[in-house]
Amino acid sequence: SVGMAVSLLVGATPLTGEKRSLANRATAAALFAVADDAPRCCKRGVRTAVGAGRGFIADTLGIKLPPPQAGALCRDMARNRECALGSCSYFREGKNG
Repeated sequence: SVGMAVSLLVGATPLTGEKRSLANRATAAALFAVADDAPRCCKRGVRTAVGAGRGFIADTLGIKLPPPQAGALCRDMARNRECALGSCSYFREGKNG
C-alpha cells in the first residue's frame, strides 16, 4: 500500500522508470520497517508500514503528512495468541482494555 500511495503521488506507471523506482523504494522501506523479530500482528504491521511510508514521502517528496495519533493503543491482544505484549509499542500494561 505504501508503494501504491507513492505511485499515485508521482504518477508512476510500469513505463516511468524513475517514478516506478520511487514506488519500489517506498515499498522496500515499508518492508524493511516491518521486518522485525516479533510474531505476526496485522495492526502493528500496518501502523509500522504507514509510519515508514510517511517518513519516505516526507524525505523523498517533501510532502509532510499529519502525524499519527499520539498514544495509540492496541485492544486486540486477546485475538492474537502470538501477541508480543510488552515488546510491542502499542501495548501499555493495564491500559489496553
